[in-house]
Amino acid sequence: MMKSWNRLLMALAVTTTLTLGQVTLAQEAVDLEVLTEITTAFENTQNVTSLHMVSQSLMESSGGNNGMALTTEQTQEFDLVRTEAGWNAMGSITSSANTPIGAFELGMEVISVDEVTYGRFNQIPEGLPLELPQEWVNLDELTTEEGNLPLATSIEQLIAPLMLPLDATAVTQMSVLPSDEIEGEPMRVYQVTLDAAAVLDSEAASLLNVGGATGFGGFPGGAGGGLPPQATPQLPAAGEIATPAPEDILMTFAVYIGENDRLIHRLYIVTQIQPSDDSETTRPGLQTTTIIDFSLFNQTVEITAPDINP
Repeated sequence: MMKSWNRLLMALAVTTTLTLGQVTLAQEAVDLEVLTEITTAFENTQNVTSLHMVSQSLMESSGGNNGMALTTEQTQEFDLVRTEAGWNAMGSITSSANTPIGAFELGMEVISVDEVTYGRFNQIPEGLPLELPQEWVNLDELTTEEGNLPLATSIEQLIAPLMLPLDATAVTQMSVLPSDEIEGEPMRVYQVTLDAAAVLDSEAASLLNVGGATGFGGFPGGAGGGLPPQATPQLPAAGEIATPAPEDILMTFAVYIGENDRLIHRLYIVTQIQPSDDSETTRPGLQTTTIIDFSLFNQTVEITAPDINP
C-alpha cells in the first residue's frame, strides 16, 4: 500500500503543488468564470448515473501537549450507482495505522442498498478486544448495539468530496494549474482554497476529520469513528481534546476536469489542522493528503444486498 501511494504522490507532485500556509497562487481574486466551470464540473459529476472511485489517504498527526505521532493510510475503492432514493455503493476499505502502542491493519467490504448498509470485516488486527463480524451484517444495526465502527462506511462520507462548497463566499483563493492528462484524456487543472467555516457547515464536513478523528479516543487513525470504550486501545494520557476553530484549519484542493466530458476525474485534497497550544487541552497537528480518482461514468452497474444469515 505504501509503495503504490508513494508512486501516485510522486507522479502528482510533478504537475501539482499544493502549498499550505503560504500564498503561492497565480491569482488571489476569485475568477467567477473559472469558478463557474469548476462548479459545473462538480454538478455534472454529482448527476452521473454511476461512477467508480478509488481514494487513497495519508494522515499524519503530531504535536499537541503530549507530543504523540500517528500515521494512518487508507484506501477505498467503490462503485456507486444513483437511484431515486440516492446512491447505492459496493466496495472495500482498508486502513493501516502506526501508533506509539503498535501497528494496526483493518479491512472490510461494504454494500449499501436503498439506504441500508451491510459490511463484513476481512482483515482484523490481532488482539483487538472487539468481535467484528466476518459474515455480512446490517451495519446500521451493529453500530446501534456495539458503538461506532472503526471505519467510515456511510454514503454521505463516500460522496463528501463531491459536495465541497463552491460559492464565491466559500472560495478564498484559486488559480489555474498546467494542463495534464489522465489515461490519455486531456484535463484542465485548477487549485482552490476553501474557507474552513464553509466546509464545516457543508455536506463535506467529514473531510476535515475534526474532533475524535485525529487518532485519539478511538481506533488509531480515527478513520470515521471510535471503538466502544472497552475496545479502545489505551494511548498515553492526554488532556481533553480541543476542537479546532475554523481559523486553525486550512483546506486546499486541485481538481482535474475532463476537457471533453466536463466531469471530475481526480481530486487532490490537502487539509491541515494546527495543534492546540493550550496547556489544559490537547490536539495534535494533523495533515491529511487524499487523492481520489473517478472513472467509468454512466456505466451499467448492478448492486444488490448480500445474503444475511439469520
